[in-house]
Amino acid sequence: MLPQQCNANQLKELCNSSVLIPHLNNLVQQTMFQQDLIMNLLSNLQQNVKVDGTQPGISSQVRTMENDTVADTANSEKERSLLVNISELQSRMITLTDELISAKLKHVQLQQELNALYCREEIEDIRDEDNEKT
Repeated sequence: MLPQQCNANQLKELCNSSVLIPHLNNLVQQTMFQQDLIMNLLSNLQQNVKVDGTQPGISSQVRTMENDTVADTANSEKERSLLVNISELQSRMITLTDELISAKLKHVQLQQELNALYCREEIEDIRDEDNEKT
């Protein structure tokens, strides 16, 4: 019976590594990529847009108001773009989470099937031993 237990353990390890590990590696890579994108988006959002408003004959108050308006418009467009990108990343995360859950469920199912096969083999071995004794 001991050699069959080794085989069953080897089958479990093979099943675990061949089914779940590639999915998890893929999910980790995609998550890291998305985190990098989010960090880049946040750093872009934090950068100030500087506009050169040195026009002769215009008061500094008017220049400041013009600069603020241009900066606000640029920031609003950037914010909209960043919000769209964040929404896309959130959608991807939802998809990846769904894929991970699916992979975990498949892994559990395969483990149950493997355990059922192992139990059947154990029962058959016990029957064979009983038949040999009689």
